[in-house]
Amino acid sequence: MNIDETNAQIAKINRRLASENKYLADRIDIVVLELCPDINDLGDRFFNGVDSLSEEELDRFLSAWQVEDWYRENYGYKQIPDYFIIKETPLFLQGQIWYFTHPEKIEDCNINCTNLPEIVKQSLTEEENEYLKNLFKCSRQKLQAIKYLNDVVFYRNEERKTDRNFPFIVPEQLKNNFYLNNETIKLISFAIEDLNLAIVTLKNTRDYQFVIFPASQAIEKLLKACLIEEELKYTKNTSEEIRKELRNEYGHQLFYILQKLECYLESTLKIVDEVKKIPYSEEIFIKKPTNNPRYDVIEISSEQALEVIDATLNIFELVSDKFITPLHRAMHYPELEEGYNEYYDQLEDLEDEDSF
Repeated sequence: MNIDETNAQIAKINRRLASENKYLADRIDIVVLELCPDINDLGDRFFNGVDSLSEEELDRFLSAWQVEDWYRENYGYKQIPDYFIIKETPLFLQGQIWYFTHPEKIEDCNINCTNLPEIVKQSLTEEENEYLKNLFKCSRQKLQAIKYLNDVVFYRNEERKTDRNFPFIVPEQLKNNFYLNNETIKLISFAIEDLNLAIVTLKNTRDYQFVIFPASQAIEKLLKACLIEEELKYTKNTSEEIRKELRNEYGHQLFYILQKLECYLESTLKIVDEVKKIPYSEEIFIKKPTNNPRYDVIEISSEQALEVIDATLNIFELVSDKFITPLHRAMHYPELEEGYNEYYDQLEDLEDEDSF
């Protein structure tokens, strides 16, 4: 089938699934398998060079690969949960919180990727332009780290181990210790959602104390995921009862979690430094018997709220390497790091006042 024929077939299947009220993310997997029921076998042969595919097999295999592109084009980027969902990061400039909106393509990055009004763009000093350029670069790196974590949730879930319909082939060299327990996967997923909620809250409130709770939850759940994953490595009993016991043991006391995590995670001390940047961090993260300050009124400024988000993003970046294996990164993202470096080198030479 050519591209038009494949797209027409995808559209036809999608209409049927929509009439059945199938969830959008589920439709993608269903369409892939209807177009190519043996995608796992064909993928294994295609990527590992076991033997060549026939013309008919190759046609079905390549058609299945068009499905995600079709949904992304027709339903929008954010509708696909397997992809990076956080696309905006805040910045503080001239006493106000503004936002970067990160495009999919690096070459599309410029000052127009912010919500800065024209009056602010025209007033930017050379120092402010340099500040924006460096901040944008750092933001892209942090968001890439979160994309790694999103991929961990999707690819490394132990429940996928026996899913014959899962359209992803785990190479032999990745099979040992590749899958993570379900509790770890859930906590990482919830942490990303809480981070997303914190950024959305920052953008839609003037009472900035409401940013603290989802951000603190994001940090807590992500670090608890690290700790529980390590603890479960040293016990043969990985039952739901043991997982629940570990969850309850660590509770909401982040500094206690960090103390336990220090022997497992090299970046723990750096994470502690980031936590301390959060206003009222000791009151927020140490649960007292008679008073829980995470629910008390804590007045913070817009600049302090931004510090909360920034510290949270930094912690996600520090933790991401814990879960994304070096070989996995090399196999699936080899062009990204090189692309970023090349792009940032080009930025240094830009003299266009509308770019940074």
